[in-house]
Amino acid sequence: MKKILLITFFAVTSILTSTAAAKSRAASDFGLGIILGAPTGITAKYWLDSQNAIDGGLSFSLSDYVLVYGDYLIHKSRLFGNQNQFTSELDFYYGLGANIVVTTKDRDTNDYYLGKKSGSAGFSVRVPFGVEWKPAEPSIGIFAELVPGMSIIPSTAVVFQGGLGARYYFP
Repeated sequence: MKKILLITFFAVTSILTSTAAAKSRAASDFGLGIILGAPTGITAKYWLDSQNAIDGGLSFSLSDYVLVYGDYLIHKSRLFGNQNQFTSELDFYYGLGANIVVTTKDRDTNDYYLGKKSGSAGFSVRVPFGVEWKPAEPSIGIFAELVPGMSIIPSTAVVFQGGLGARYYFP
């Protein structure tokens, strides 16, 4: 279990730091923060351009599972026009992504999402829909998302995730 947690932690840390250092683009391209909901954990987002971004996260329960997710997101700005400053700072988004989850304990019953044995791996497809508020100052993003999806491994089932979160965008 400790090996799984360490490998996952170092893999996510390596991906996030290499992504942040890969390009020296304009300020506020890379954000790091938390998400509360399903999953609850650490979240990161990297803007590829003004409309496209990738995001990912790490969630874990020391006595249950480790989950890593990643999404490709397409943003639509100013759906309400420039009615006021608040609505002009809202970005609606949708995308496609995946979850990988590894259990860290044996279960009495087979879970469609987590499996039964410790070390079981699960895979699911995600389709996130959300809205993010990114004010000009401070350099933060506050978001809410709903994420329907389909568990594929260890068995097929419809899954729903979602959450509220905040990220700090580094200059």
